[in-house]
Amino acid sequence: MKKIDLRVKPLIFACCALVITVMAIIPRADLPDALDFWDKAQHVLAFSTLAFTGSLAYPKSTKVVYSGLIVYGAMIELIQKYLTATHLGSMRDLLADCLGLALGFVIYCVIDRFAKQVTD
Repeated sequence: MKKIDLRVKPLIFACCALVITVMAIIPRADLPDALDFWDKAQHVLAFSTLAFTGSLAYPKSTKVVYSGLIVYGAMIELIQKYLTATHLGSMRDLLADCLGLALGFVIYCVIDRFAKQVTD
């Protein structure tokens, strides 16, 4: 894997988190039709992206990143439940978020291992 400037990785992670936050909170009617697929798949995709980019940005702090992402997912669900009229927060969505975190971590580990084998 080509080395990316260390300052860019956290920026990519933050941009992903920002986009996901906006997509989770804006009214559903404002979402593009292309993004209107199964809700749990959206959660898995979003949080696997966050897990992967978070692992790239902070490889020595993955426990902190993942703990923070679980809290982030719970906060989104609470915001959806209590502060939006078009979204429903649920424990199943949070579980899908956690599944996405696990998937993103596995993808990161596989790519990281492959990259290390290629460079050796």
